[in-house]
Amino acid sequence: MTGTRHVTEEKKVDPGLPYLAGHFPEVTIYPGVFIIDDVERAVAAVTGAPVHLTHLRSARFLRPLLSGDGFRFHLQITPAASGFEVDARCEGPDGVTAATIKAVFDAG
Repeated sequence: MTGTRHVTEEKKVDPGLPYLAGHFPEVTIYPGVFIIDDVERAVAAVTGAPVHLTHLRSARFLRPLLSGDGFRFHLQITPAASGFEVDARCEGPDGVTAATIKAVFDAG
């Protein structure tokens, strides 16, 4: 991949997944670590290369994503010396920012 790419990905929190029930039993909240994993998967899909998180520069979880919520990622992916610099923003179903992530992913 050459040059910075801007990509939007959409996803939905599947209420049938078994990990949701145990995260917060009274209110099922999509775990923040899964948001980071979703970003990693999106970067791999866009770049066409297997990637691995090497540096998590910042991760801010501003509001919860709940069971059944649809959400959208806006990714800025920039090639770097050993992989990709990624600036990601996750919007909840109402368009309000739910999380921001700045990370470096190693290619291969």
